Amino acid sequence: MRRGGERPKSSGTLVEDIKQGLTEEQLAGIGAASLAFNPAEQVLDSVIATGLGLMSSANGIDEFVLIKLGGIDNKVALVRKLFDNLYNTTNVDLDMQVCIRNTLNDLSEMRTYRNSAVHVTQIDITLSVGVEKNRNGSNSYVLLSKVALDGLYNRLTFIRHELDMMDYILFMNYDEMHKWRRAPDPTKSGINSTSKDCFAKLAAVQAKRKELPPLPNVPP
Repeated sequence: MRRGGERPKSSGTLVEDIKQGLTEEQLAGIGAASLAFNPAEQVLDSVIATGLGLMSSANGIDEFVLIKLGGIDNKVALVRKLFDNLYNTTNVDLDMQVCIRNTLNDLSEMRTYRNSAVHVTQIDITLSVGVEKNRNGSNSYVLLSKVALDGLYNRLTFIRHELDMMDYILFMNYDEMHKWRRAPDPTKSGINSTSKDCFAKLAAVQAKRKELPPLPNVPP
């Protein structure tokens, strides 16, 4: 859905007026995909708050900590650390670990596509491809077809539900994760049955997401 390199060979006229370059359907698709990322990031913030035990403010999130974390990359990195702590203190199946890693990796990837769709400065009318100007002066090209934008929206919606399950898993295992604060040599124990149910639901949602048609590529 996005790539760098040379401009597509079959490209046509480039325009900067988005209403000239995009249909109402495409504009709606960009808006939907852009907005769909917001609740996903909000749940990611909740995962962080749960894992760190920062459920103190009115909305359940310590805003100071989240502000200091900055962008999504730092948030994802912290969530990885929180789940590493869970793996170190409880017996978590490798399949579960892979499942969570996939959710976080795919969130980062979809965030990149979403940001590119929002940040395009020119639009190729012929190919429905947007041109994004990178900070290093190079261009990236993002596909803005209805199929691509719908696929992005659907993936972000699934990922939000996967993050919901991750949030609940940390909530159910908070005491176990922080056992090291009370015992210098904690003994690993199995995660509880409720957590296993959450892992199963997470895996089921992720499996449905993986069944979606692949995102189309930008033409060469």
